[in-house]
Amino acid sequence: MKRFIVVGIVMTLCAGLNAQSVDTTNIYKDRKDSLSATVFVGHQDNSISRGKTLRTELISASGLQKMACCNLAESFENSASVTVGYSDAVTGARQIRLLGLSGTYTQMLDENRPVMRGITAPYGLSYVPGPWLESIQIAKGSPSVINGLESMTGQINLEHKKPTEEKPLFIQASMMSDTKADFNATSAWQLSPTIYTIVLGHVSGNFKTYDMNHDGFRDDPKMLQ
Repeated sequence: MKRFIVVGIVMTLCAGLNAQSVDTTNIYKDRKDSLSATVFVGHQDNSISRGKTLRTELISASGLQKMACCNLAESFENSASVTVGYSDAVTGARQIRLLGLSGTYTQMLDENRPVMRGITAPYGLSYVPGPWLESIQIAKGSPSVINGLESMTGQINLEHKKPTEEKPLFIQASMMSDTKADFNATSAWQLSPTIYTIVLGHVSGNFKTYDMNHDGFRDDPKMLQ
C-alpha cells in the first residue's frame, strides 16, 4: 500500500513540473502583413507669422533653393514684401524698397546686428551670397527699436548657416548666359565636442564684355568679388 502511495506522489510532482514549463510561439515573425516603420522628413517653406507681436515673413532655406539667386538682392525675387531695383546702372548698385519707401528707411540686420549703413547700403546687397544664408526674416511696419532707430518701414534680418547643421563640404558653381560666373563653397568642422567652426567662400564676376543689343555699351558692369 505504501509503495502505491509513493508512486502516486512522484507522478503528481512530475505532472506539476511539466505543467509549469512555458511554450511561447512568435506568431508575428513570419507574417507578411505587418507594417514597417516610416520616417517622414520635411523642410519649412516660406511662411508669414501672424501669432507674434510683429508680423514677420520668413524666407527659409528651402525657399532660397527654389530661386536661382546668387546674392542677397536676388533672394527677394519671390517675395511680395520687398522690391529690389537698380539705383545706379553704371555701378550696378541695387536698392530695396519696403512699403513704397527706399532702403534708407529699412534696417538691415545680420543675426540681429545692424549692418549696411551709410555708403555700404547701396552695395551691401550684392556682397552677401545667397548660399551663405539659412533664412531671411522680413518685418514690415514699425518693428521694435531694440536694434536701432533706422527701422521706419521695417527690418530685414539675415541668418547665416550654422556649423552644427552643415555638411563637411558643400560646393556650388554656376554660369549665367551673360558669362557671369559664380562659385560658392562652405565647409564645417567639429573641433571638439563643444567647439564648431565653419568656413564660407565666394567668388563671382563678369569676365567678358557682354553687349547683346550691340549699342557699344556693356549690358552688365565689369565686376569681380
